Amino acid sequence: MLYYALESFVVEMSRLREEMIAANQQIMWVPEHIKEGRFGEWLNEVKDWNFSRNRYWGTPLPIWVDEKTGAMKVIESFAELKQYADNFDEVYGGAAGAKAGAGVSDVSGFDPHRPFIDQITISCDEGKHMKRVPYVADVWFDSGSMPFAQYHYPFENGEMVDGAGAATSPGAQYPADYICEGMDQTRGWFYTLHAVAAVLGRAPSFKGCISHGLVLDENGKKMSKSLGNVVDPWKQIEQYGADAIRWFFYTVNAPGESKLYAEKELRARQQRFLSTWLNSLTFLQLYGTKDGYQADAIFEKADSSLDRWIVSRFHSTIEIVIRSLDILDVVVAARSIETFVDDLSNWWLRRSRDAIKNPKTKKAKSSLLYSLLLELTKLAAPFVPFTAEYVYQELKAFSDDRALAESVHMDRYPMGIKKYINHDLEHKMCMIRMASSVILQKRAVEGIKIRQPLTKVTLKVPQDLNIDVEDQILISDEVNIKSVEIEHNDTGKEDASIEVVNLDTVLTDELINEAADRERIRAVQEKRKNLQLQPSELANLKLEIPKDKKEFQALMSQIKNIGVATCTTASLVPLSELGPDAESIILHSGVQHFVLTKRGIKKLTK
Repeated sequence: MLYYALESFVVEMSRLREEMIAANQQIMWVPEHIKEGRFGEWLNEVKDWNFSRNRYWGTPLPIWVDEKTGAMKVIESFAELKQYADNFDEVYGGAAGAKAGAGVSDVSGFDPHRPFIDQITISCDEGKHMKRVPYVADVWFDSGSMPFAQYHYPFENGEMVDGAGAATSPGAQYPADYICEGMDQTRGWFYTLHAVAAVLGRAPSFKGCISHGLVLDENGKKMSKSLGNVVDPWKQIEQYGADAIRWFFYTVNAPGESKLYAEKELRARQQRFLSTWLNSLTFLQLYGTKDGYQADAIFEKADSSLDRWIVSRFHSTIEIVIRSLDILDVVVAARSIETFVDDLSNWWLRRSRDAIKNPKTKKAKSSLLYSLLLELTKLAAPFVPFTAEYVYQELKAFSDDRALAESVHMDRYPMGIKKYINHDLEHKMCMIRMASSVILQKRAVEGIKIRQPLTKVTLKVPQDLNIDVEDQILISDEVNIKSVEIEHNDTGKEDASIEVVNLDTVLTDELINEAADRERIRAVQEKRKNLQLQPSELANLKLEIPKDKKEFQALMSQIKNIGVATCTTASLVPLSELGPDAESIILHSGVQHFVLTKRGIKKLTK
């Protein structure tokens, strides 16, 4: 390898060191350490920019030189080039002006690149001609000029870039609110954006920057064909969707850290957020009413503690998301949305299912669910644009609300409303859920399934936790225990623990029969799902007659309720009439068989 010393044009960036260091203090960096670390240290030791390159492709330097005297002429625009060039029309006058062997049949359209620009000469003193220097600009100059060049500035669109107008003009596009690239760009694009702005005497070309780490394989190794650990992104997108991959990168760890790409983890995050969100939409479509949408009015009507809690949680989430995005904390913003979706689906909706199905409360509850899903869709749209658009269009079709925008991305972003936020209620509901979790753990230790009702549980809770009757009903329904009694700790306010003092595990015949009915309903509903029956579609249900007389009498008293709960016409028949396709249900008393068949008609509804 041979090294040659070559002449080149250099931009003395060292003269602008202090200006660039000062401008760097105006930029919000994520991770924050980059400001004084990789980027700051680079600026402290900034080198002069070796600007010219001995290449064919690229932006030709617009510098013409007299080879004998060294006199230079810098051309500032295409118009100026045409003004000073000796032979512009000859070079750009059609096929006749094309240089022999250039391989171009027609250059009537102006092309400022090589080889054509090299033919342009400019007159100087004593009838001599200047020739263009044989260099092109460093390609990083092209990328660093992007904020200006994209608008053909300064020849056009000055209002989008210039001075104080950029801060106040509705059309202002400079500086950018934020940019995002890999950590290696601290000495690449990030620097050249900063350098070009400094040379032009401008403020920094971006207000904020997220600099992310590398994507590694699940073992933390760099992806390489030789190691056979390269993941094809297109295949992953086809399998999981672009939004699932986006969500993985948003939530897996902080932006500056390397991402260990593991499909198992991606699937878990997809299920936890996207699938849960879509399942809530499906529930609304199956059981909800199609009333008009006025979110604020519906939020005002939230009267139960459960409804007021979910409204408060949503508006708290909006505030967290906006506050986090303002400081480019994408991880906290995304995770807060994911936490809300869990709260919505796995607590509020689970505790509101019966109310949404109940004709008396259906309208209010399903309207609230609709409002929450619609506003959630707007909130999540910048993170998962395809899924958000799908949900928005589904909600739009469900409600037939013509006031909605054409696209979720054309709708207004939600804003948190403080009057709906109740932090005390949110804390209290958190403690109620914790109490429910403690009871469920106790049931598991005792080996009693959740579908088996129990009579009573006694809880000991902190002194300052006021569990009222409405809260006790929430806990009771969640843990399937008929009575929840509350005792308070006497050890002081600092003791925030919750414990089960006593769990009554005695199973009466009544409790056993109730559990059996729950098992029957669960099994029939699962079979309905397998048969792809709609909730309003009637079916025939035949249950095996129990051998035990008491069990038979208990089932006879509940057979109508089972039919209503499963949308079937239910009857009891001998096992011999069920045939070979009978399904089985595991009960406390043994196995019971049943057959479910379609009827092809829908239940009449008001």
